[in-house]
Amino acid sequence: MKVVADPADRRVPEVARACLAALGGQLRALKAQILEFDRRIIAWHRSNATSRRLDAIPGVGPALATALVASVADAGTFRSGRDFSAWVGLVPKQNSSGGKDKLRRISKQAIAIYAACSQRAHSP
Repeated sequence: MKVVADPADRRVPEVARACLAALGGQLRALKAQILEFDRRIIAWHRSNATSRRLDAIPGVGPALATALVASVADAGTFRSGRDFSAWVGLVPKQNSSGGKDKLRRISKQAIAIYAACSQRAHSP
């Protein structure tokens, strides 16, 4: 962006300079919006007791805690922690009848979430 901002630098043609300058402005505006949304999410997280309790779990940060609180209006709708885990996709859904357990597969998204949480929990 420094090269694009310097009109004396002739490495970039004028047409490209104008396009890159416009894209740079959009990138700066987007970055400012992201920072503002992050600030709002953290402020809401700090004001919500449920979100703060979830944040105490290893591997769960403010972003995941606020997303869970926003997604699950009433945790009492789940019969157990396993039902909640199946809803999230972390464990297979269970379809049982006649004493025979039938477990479905874990979703690819759940595998990615588990891997990301595991890496955060084990990082120093």
